[in-house]
Amino acid sequence: MMIIDGINIEETYKYIKNNRNPKIKMPSLFNKENYCKAALALVFYYKKSNKNKYSSITDFGDFLRKLGMNGSAEAHRGLKKQYGWNLHYGTGHNGVKLVSIKTISPSWIKNQHLDKITNWSELKKTYNNKCATCGAKEGEQHPKDKTIKVKLEKGHMNPNELLEDGNTIPQCSICNKTVGNKWIFNNKGLVSALNKPELILKSPESVQKSVFELLKKKFEKDLVLQQDSI
Repeated sequence: MMIIDGINIEETYKYIKNNRNPKIKMPSLFNKENYCKAALALVFYYKKSNKNKYSSITDFGDFLRKLGMNGSAEAHRGLKKQYGWNLHYGTGHNGVKLVSIKTISPSWIKNQHLDKITNWSELKKTYNNKCATCGAKEGEQHPKDKTIKVKLEKGHMNPNELLEDGNTIPQCSICNKTVGNKWIFNNKGLVSALNKPELILKSPESVQKSVFELLKKKFEKDLVLQQDSI
């Protein structure tokens, strides 16, 4: 059992593996007899990101050297591009932070090019060939823009998940592009949850304060535990 800079590599790896979004790929911990750099990067940035901080690539390089490993410390790039981990880069890419082990990298989802919809035509028929969100009918003029002839597109119900059966609704081009990844929809095309938390800042101050109090109440115990651990 290897512990470096207070990080128990095997235990942390096991925790991430058991608690991650199962659709995110998990790098192997070992490459023959040595640790795999991608797995080490995952463990390192997970532990450092727990304090909501960005860690520099130099810091990860120092971590590798303490394990007797040299070479490139750019393993985080593979985590995002090949495995789908949701990493965020600081200004000028000076730091790296793992956003969450529950959410898939939006860019990874976009680049999968995997069409896992069993029968797109049948799915559209379920919605009477209409946009699930606004009701615009395929083949007709769009009620919001008469210059547009409606052509239904595959829209995510949850933009953090892959476009596949159970996570797809038909949407017109206006709804699909305007919505982006701001919201999470139910199977009726109605907004069921907020996906972009910064949108709260555009709400009235009274709403922002109400949300703050709700979250404070929900995470109060976690905040106390974090303060006690400092």
